Amino acid sequence: MKKISVIIPNYNRAQDLIAAAKSALNQTYPVHEVLVCDDGSTDNSRQLVDELNEARVHWLDCGRNGMPSIPRNMGISKSTGEWIAFLDSDDTWLPNKLAVQMQLLEGTKLLASSTNAFRIDNDNNNLGKYHINLLSDMLDLKRMYLANWVICSSAVIHRSLIGTALGFPESNTLRALEDYALWLRIASLTSFVCTDEALLNYKDIPSQSIRSKDDGKWQQRERVFDDYYRWCVSSGMSKEITLNAKRAVLQAMRQNGKGILQRLLYK
Repeated sequence: MKKISVIIPNYNRAQDLIAAAKSALNQTYPVHEVLVCDDGSTDNSRQLVDELNEARVHWLDCGRNGMPSIPRNMGISKSTGEWIAFLDSDDTWLPNKLAVQMQLLEGTKLLASSTNAFRIDNDNNNLGKYHINLLSDMLDLKRMYLANWVICSSAVIHRSLIGTALGFPESNTLRALEDYALWLRIASLTSFVCTDEALLNYKDIPSQSIRSKDDGKWQQRERVFDDYYRWCVSSGMSKEITLNAKRAVLQAMRQNGKGILQRLLYK
């Protein structure tokens, strides 16, 4: 069995958090550890975690940051597993989730994996699969440019890639977009082996989203692609990958109505 560290960021989600943690602990492919990375909760999250009385569960006090990227990165830095799995505190895994993914990873020798999910609304109704047209068992960089196909709570990444990818970006301009920014970096290093099978319950409640309500799709993509392009440059990615990243930024700028002069001045 490979050692899998599960990273759960949390802020005042005591009841949901315990359900999430138990879904990780009850996997048919046993996890090595569960790190609850708390972002300054004021509810009884810590008490309920302690009451689990489970040696594999570790509480990590991350202070109050207001961004899930920071506690996630702190959890990664403290983890000891060979593989890193991410689970949001309001989501839950199906019992065979990790078993399916580890089999896919071992069969393909790839270093990242994702799955489909069931969308769950505020009344706990199952709205069906999150992705209705995944249509592939492989997510390469070309496909990741089209959309963020990787649901954060489905991702399993080999820790050897995390250092090169520099973890989740912690810039406030990428708040709630930091997962897409990281997946693009990861996809530059390995494709994701994925399955259309829904292996987790994903809470999809727009009213609770921390994304800006007045932020358009192409504004978000411009910021994500700009971050990705700058990472490509600093990390010494190939000329082809770096050029394609720059083209993605310029396309987003064009969609945002920015003039040719602004695009020519982009660096």
